[in-house]
Amino acid sequence: MTGALRQRTWQAVYSKTTETVLSQGFGFVLQMILARMLLPEQFGLIGMLVIFIAIAEVFVNSGFAQALIQKQDANYDDECSVFCFNVVVSVMAYSLLYLAAGWIGAFYQQPGLEPLIRVLALCLIINATGQIQWALLEKSLNFAVLMRVGVISNVFAGIVALLMASLGYGVWSLVGLRISRAVGRVVLAWFYHPWRPRFVVRLQSLKTLFSYGVKLLGAGLLDQFFVHIHTTAIGRLFTPSDLGLYSRAKSIEELPIMSLTSAASSVLFPAFSTLQNDVARLRGATVRVLTVLCAVLSPCLIGLAVVARPLVSLLLTEKWTPCVPYVQLLCVAGILWPMTIVNLEILKACGRSDLFLRVEVIKKALVLIALLATYRCSIMAIVIGQVISSLVGGILNGYYGARVIRYHLIFQLKDMSPYVGMSVLMGASVYLLTEWLESLPGWGLLLVVIPVGVLLYAIPFFSLGLPARVEVVHMLRDLQNRRTLAHSALLRQRIEEQ
Repeated sequence: MTGALRQRTWQAVYSKTTETVLSQGFGFVLQMILARMLLPEQFGLIGMLVIFIAIAEVFVNSGFAQALIQKQDANYDDECSVFCFNVVVSVMAYSLLYLAAGWIGAFYQQPGLEPLIRVLALCLIINATGQIQWALLEKSLNFAVLMRVGVISNVFAGIVALLMASLGYGVWSLVGLRISRAVGRVVLAWFYHPWRPRFVVRLQSLKTLFSYGVKLLGAGLLDQFFVHIHTTAIGRLFTPSDLGLYSRAKSIEELPIMSLTSAASSVLFPAFSTLQNDVARLRGATVRVLTVLCAVLSPCLIGLAVVARPLVSLLLTEKWTPCVPYVQLLCVAGILWPMTIVNLEILKACGRSDLFLRVEVIKKALVLIALLATYRCSIMAIVIGQVISSLVGGILNGYYGARVIRYHLIFQLKDMSPYVGMSVLMGASVYLLTEWLESLPGWGLLLVVIPVGVLLYAIPFFSLGLPARVEVVHMLRDLQNRRTLAHSALLRQRIEEQ
């Protein structure tokens, strides 16, 4: 990945990461406020429904959005056909969930879920009307616009949710959060992108795209089912309060992961797709991206695991502290996420959706085995099984991705090891410091240990001349040059106007 493509990709990564960090950061603050206003069991009720919405979303998309991105010569007829298909399927999916609402409430033994799912499922229809604009913006790497859409829609949704919570709507404020976010994203996507649909369907277009997307559909269904299988099992076997604690732990652990890897995933797929016929360049790009992601994510996860207890106690109050051990274990499960994300995007970009589906099937089988072995014990045992299956799954992703671009699994682990090692040493040092300063109040402890942890990692990172450091410096220089050029152009314009 060199020259113009490299600059465009890192600029897109920067924009998407900024949007994701802002959105996730705002979302975390919002969830923190809502967690203070609501009870764990109210979050647990929404957590019970997420799997049904997520699986329905996969059916609505059917892999077509990713197929449009991967297909370099997709035309207007292809886009219109996918739009009409998505809308029709979303209406069908909503109808099925509406009819199944009573069964869902009976499954969890929570009759109050029936009206919740019937309103929450409206997100399916709303999101379907904006998927094409969103896919086209991603394909063109126009993540500056996506950043604005994401931030504005999240702020709008947050205002709606907080207003509803303050008026005493309870769990319905969480439903309002998701509905208003979907509405904001679609309205802004239509505003920022000029594409408009024509209500025609070309069966040949759908057939061509579906031949690629069907395997991603299968993988997506497996992924969403197994991503939420732990939530479903905990919601069925334990109390809504227990599920609320687990869901909160999962959302805390996912804050650094989703802020970085979701941004990288959105950018890497279209960027890698342009290199799918040049294995050497694709392999070089993979090495750079893998090391940068690992260099940023590893210290975040290790640091979060160390400061989880004072952080949860300070931000969410003591009623949420039982989720701390879950947070710490789930952070360990996320260490290999850079390998997972990069290799999955390679398989998709190179058109190897067959391997993508195969590795997803194997990983999900491991998740199921771990869950069946632990669900009768306790939530902690379920989480430990989740950690083990996640780490093994990361290794499998690296193995199958290596077969496509000839970047051996051993070399991937070797390239990641310096950053994981520095993170572990930093985490151990910060842990000892927290033990020494345990008498400090929570806010004081965090004000001391977080800057110390950043320094303990940053000093060796910038001193040892590691590959990720070189790439980060290049990226920062590119961004600085872009800002300088933009500032110079603005200055010339003002001078000419005078």
